[in-house]
Amino acid sequence: MDCDAIRPNLMAMLDGELTQPERQVCEAHLETCRECSQIATEYRAIQAAPPPPEEFDVWPDVQAQIAPDIQTQSLLAEMRLMREEMRALSQEVTQLRQALKQAAPSPGRSTALDLPYIRKSTHSPFQLV
Repeated sequence: MDCDAIRPNLMAMLDGELTQPERQVCEAHLETCRECSQIATEYRAIQAAPPPPEEFDVWPDVQAQIAPDIQTQSLLAEMRLMREEMRALSQEVTQLRQALKQAAPSPGRSTALDLPYIRKSTHSPFQLV
């Protein structure tokens, strides 16, 4: 048998989950294949390793490795503030638009909303309505 057929069964063999004929095929292959034999040796080492202590917790170490540095934290905080300011400005613009729609134009004075030749800008996120 080739390595691709044997490797998925190595751990099952070490756990005693294979039938006798399947186990014999795997063991025969391990005698002739250095790579699969090395993998089986590594699996055995994993099985023989003592279990981690009950209070074993890797999260603090992982968190320390992925925590952003101070400069990144500062930039993220500034971006959050800017986003909130943009939301507030957007709400204010919406309120001003509504007020302009509701207000009657002054006699003799035209506004941009009254002029038919003023086109809406395609470059601005704020458009006159």
